[in-house]
Amino acid sequence: AKQVRLEAKLDFNVRGAKVSGLRVDLPKWTLDEVTPENVVIADAVTNGPNDTISIPLKQPSLGHVLIAITAHQAIPRGAESLTVSLPRRPQSFQPQSAGPGAPTPKELNGLPSDKPFY
Repeated sequence: AKQVRLEAKLDFNVRGAKVSGLRVDLPKWTLDEVTPENVVIADAVTNGPNDTISIPLKQPSLGHVLIAITAHQAIPRGAESLTVSLPRRPQSFQPQSAGPGAPTPKELNGLPSDKPFY
């Protein structure tokens, strides 16, 4: 079967409180791998509702966090075109806090949740 492959680097800038995990919407993709191994707990990545993946970090983090994902999507037989979605922050974004002091939804107000990561 033919497929399209996604290789993406997601650059997070965590401010406020340290986080123990990240969430990414990955609509209609089948996740293959999340790296680097020294940053993420790859075997603990979970798929949630609405194609949202939860990525646990090896240690609570603050500041710059760079992760890479690979995924694939089957190309339907006989398809003449294909539309794909890029990874993006979930619409109902809530940081996975590593402790007290995490930003509240009110503090996150105004941050675009519909913009893809580049």
